Amino acid sequence: MKFLLSLILLSSFSLNIFSQSQKKIIVPLAAAINAAAIPDGFDVNILTIKSQPHPASGSELLKRQLNEERQVKQQKPISLNKTNTTNNAATPILLKVFQANFASSIPNDNHMAISNGGKIVSVVNSNVRMYDETGTLIFTKGLSAFSSAIGNYANISDPRVLYDQESDRFIMLYFSGYYATNSTIIVGFSKTNDPTALWNFYKVPGNPYNDTSWSDYPILTLTKGELFFTFNLLQDGIVDWRKAFKQSIIWQVDKQKGYAGDSLITKVWGDIKYNGRPLWNICPAQGGSALQNNGVYFVSVRPSDLQNDSVFLTYLSGTLVSSSPQLTTRVFKQNKTYGLPPNVPMPNRNYLQTNDARVLSATIENNMLHYVQNTIDTTFNTAGVYYGRIANPQNSNPILTATIIRNDTMDYGYPSVAYVGGGLTDNSVMITCSHTSKNIKPGTSVFYADRLGQISSQLRCKDGEGWINALTDTNERWGDYTGIQRKYNEAGIAWLCGSYGDPLSGYYRTWISKVKNNDYSFGIAPKIEETKLTQLYPNPTKNLVNVEFEATNKSNIIADVFDINGKYVAHVYEDAVHDGLNRFTFNTNTFSKGIYFLKITTSGKTIVNKKFVVD
Repeated sequence: MKFLLSLILLSSFSLNIFSQSQKKIIVPLAAAINAAAIPDGFDVNILTIKSQPHPASGSELLKRQLNEERQVKQQKPISLNKTNTTNNAATPILLKVFQANFASSIPNDNHMAISNGGKIVSVVNSNVRMYDETGTLIFTKGLSAFSSAIGNYANISDPRVLYDQESDRFIMLYFSGYYATNSTIIVGFSKTNDPTALWNFYKVPGNPYNDTSWSDYPILTLTKGELFFTFNLLQDGIVDWRKAFKQSIIWQVDKQKGYAGDSLITKVWGDIKYNGRPLWNICPAQGGSALQNNGVYFVSVRPSDLQNDSVFLTYLSGTLVSSSPQLTTRVFKQNKTYGLPPNVPMPNRNYLQTNDARVLSATIENNMLHYVQNTIDTTFNTAGVYYGRIANPQNSNPILTATIIRNDTMDYGYPSVAYVGGGLTDNSVMITCSHTSKNIKPGTSVFYADRLGQISSQLRCKDGEGWINALTDTNERWGDYTGIQRKYNEAGIAWLCGSYGDPLSGYYRTWISKVKNNDYSFGIAPKIEETKLTQLYPNPTKNLVNVEFEATNKSNIIADVFDINGKYVAHVYEDAVHDGLNRFTFNTNTFSKGIYFLKITTSGKTIVNKKFVVD
């Protein structure tokens, strides 16, 4: 049985001074390549399967303590406040699934992007595969072969891919090297909307400060003119990456130079600290239905703490080309804590690593910033998903809310979020994550969060076919991230990728799913037999609509407007009306010329579904 805990969080601004530094770097084109002409390579990969020195899995003693507490809690019945049990949002519909990449490395870091034309680029640690929307494979190469024109790179890690819906291009990024002397960030820009054809590749220094650090764990976003990616810089020679962490940095890149094959103009933002402590794993926010313009929000937390209530909101304003960019950071306090999640037990006596509570994915639309991270659910001591929302992040005192997606018998990890709403007041998103339990093998799931922040029931896109057992260590890698993207030219559609357990190898396979927003408000409602008293006038109209309808009882009504394609446009009204004949009036000055539908519902029943024309 699943429970969801929703809380309104209070924020407070801290006046502590944040520090930062800037460094400009020009990166020349390394090679222009034709993907179709790339020869196959050996795709060498070296994986250490021997048990590593602890605490290489991260906070090992703390996680053991959390799992001991988990066993005690699950032996006792727990009484929950029924008001915390929601599941009120509509469960997504699964439209398409297919098996994608097979990883030959650990962990299976999944990411994907899909173009408006239906080309899908799927990346894992070892390879890139491309599909059409039917799931037909149209291209496959090892990542080392894909970038062979710029050098011989093995042990490639953390691939990411984005689709630029305005330029109709793809951007791919991954890194190679685990030392300051060989750390290299590889960035590819597709020259057309065909990812199987021409690309421009660049070698970005993974040690931009020429010290003893190397780059790890990228997260990407795009604006209308620029590419942003963040990295964690780690110290050479330290096994435990928490002890090795030095700082997180932000790269700001003129993406148009990449598409054109010119030298990249970049700026590195570093030394981003609060009270002398560097911010950890700074996560950029994706635009929702469109690219952001001239500015990007970043979210970060204190991910290694057992409990913490701090959220750091960073904003980078301006562009490299048109203005002088500025970086500002604020900290807000929440009255609901997140915390270090426990490693997840499997029946084969192995555990899946959950790493920490870092922010993994974020998106912004309608001045609502959504972000997701791993966390502990302290009720059951299970691993859950922390879904945070920041309303009006540009304000001095934004409103913060949060929901923990949790389960008493199942663990969740490594979430990603994408906007799937349809209008100025629709802040709905899809959240994908990995799942596992004592009886259900590691797989991938999706939840829908509606415009009110209510969470749907879990849709399990794919259950594992076997347990993960790739390492001799009892702590198996679960995967460091998943991927999800809105289909920009299809209303209410998202594509996602995640891992599932493979029974033959004990490794992972990748599963790609197409899901649909099943919220009634997203499409034109079916034809309704309305009373003869229902009237809408004037029609066509220039600035005002009146509609008359009969209400049999005093009740709340909800009025929404949709366009001719069923896309949600506006939430016009929500309040009580009296029984009898009512006249409802609203202005249409904010609507463009075109055909619209007004839908009025009460108690789940449609009482008005009228077409009107704005002239």
